[in-house]
Amino acid sequence: GKQTPWLPAKNGPISFFQTPVSLNNTVSLEGSDDKSNYIVTFSHLDQTGLMINSEIKKNNISAKFNHNFSDKLTGTFFSNFIQQNTVGRNSTGYNDNIMSNFRQWWQTNVDLKSLEQVYNNSGGQNVTWNRTDYETASPIFWDNPYFQRNKNYESDIRNRFIGYAKLDYKIAEWLTATVRVSTDTYSELQEERRAIGSVPADFGINRLTESSGYQRYNRNYSENNYDLLFNFKKDLSKDFSLGGVFGGTVNRVKSNSILASTQGGLVVPDLYSLENSISAVRPIESDRTTGVNSYYAQASLGFKNFLFLEGTARQDMYSDVKVGDNKLPTTSISGSYVFSNNLNQKWLSFGKLRAGYAENPLGGSGAYLEDTFSKSDPIGNAQLYSVNSIKNNPNLLPTKSKTQEVGIEASFFNKRVGFDFSMYKSTNNDQIFRVPYSTATGYSSKYVNAGSIENKGFEVQFNVSPIKTANF
Repeated sequence: GKQTPWLPAKNGPISFFQTPVSLNNTVSLEGSDDKSNYIVTFSHLDQTGLMINSEIKKNNISAKFNHNFSDKLTGTFFSNFIQQNTVGRNSTGYNDNIMSNFRQWWQTNVDLKSLEQVYNNSGGQNVTWNRTDYETASPIFWDNPYFQRNKNYESDIRNRFIGYAKLDYKIAEWLTATVRVSTDTYSELQEERRAIGSVPADFGINRLTESSGYQRYNRNYSENNYDLLFNFKKDLSKDFSLGGVFGGTVNRVKSNSILASTQGGLVVPDLYSLENSISAVRPIESDRTTGVNSYYAQASLGFKNFLFLEGTARQDMYSDVKVGDNKLPTTSISGSYVFSNNLNQKWLSFGKLRAGYAENPLGGSGAYLEDTFSKSDPIGNAQLYSVNSIKNNPNLLPTKSKTQEVGIEASFFNKRVGFDFSMYKSTNNDQIFRVPYSTATGYSSKYVNAGSIENKGFEVQFNVSPIKTANF
């Protein structure tokens, strides 16, 4: 409440930041004999951020074990557990962001250290320079940044496990079978807080203007893959060699989540709990399981180590596409000619021409097949449900991309000079888009396979080693 000279503050926004410190400690144990080997590793990361009240702590323990059961059968087993705890991630976006305040709206004669001092001396209250008016000390636009970082902070916890077990069996000298089961699963909790006394801002599920609140997001995710592969590599004759892989993969993904928040503000200060909400608000829940069955084959044919031809064939079947339309076949073919092996010129170190055409699966339709009802907050004892304004489409098709490319690569004078040039064209067809729809139907938009994106261009890369001696 006192006047200060209109002069640049001694401690401007730069003084708000702190020097980050990272500590990373690792210990490993490993051993082996004539049939087995293993390695176990534990690492701990402790890192503070640029902002006050920001840190990440991560524990990572992994183990890998290889064993030869016989001359033909080998096994590999791997597991990795990651525990991560983070506090105070930086805000994103424009509103309610300290960085946009410092960059655009900061009052340059405000001293940051005086704001820190008044925050500490007031017992952590939101005392700031932009008062609502002369008589009202509460802030009108921006919180005290020390109050914001210490009271309105975000935190998240994640526990994740990644692992696989693999068996390789040598059927013949040129053929090996591989069976692999792998998993990636995690659970996480994200929390956001808005302390009583904050400048009102959009917060919570319904993005209402709230001066206090609490929001939490719980999510569980798991992805499991089951592979059966056959790898082959064989010299067909003195001039021809053949290699490749064929097999299949079964993929299953399951996720569920709950997003919940308070509404109307908190009853008890600094108690961040959903039950501490002034008003009741329904949570947003999600539960989704998808699957993809894939079969594929890839083969590469070489001739005298200078001509190569490679092709692939693949078919994916998606659970989130209507039966009958859920199969997506894709193919690719590419060839290359290493002309440096035929020219035999001293000045030419390496030279290759290449061309290819490839199709790649981009996935199924997502959660846009079935129409569902939306539930609104109740009015009294009335439970309200309504038709969604977006029309889903049971006839959506899976999408894929097509890419064509030609190029030349060469190096000269013992690889002192070289270049790589390529031209490409890529198209994504049948992309799923939401398009306007006649409101006479009760909907305002609908999902359809309407998108097509084309990307084309060329890339040039030059390499040169101007100085090359024994010591440089």
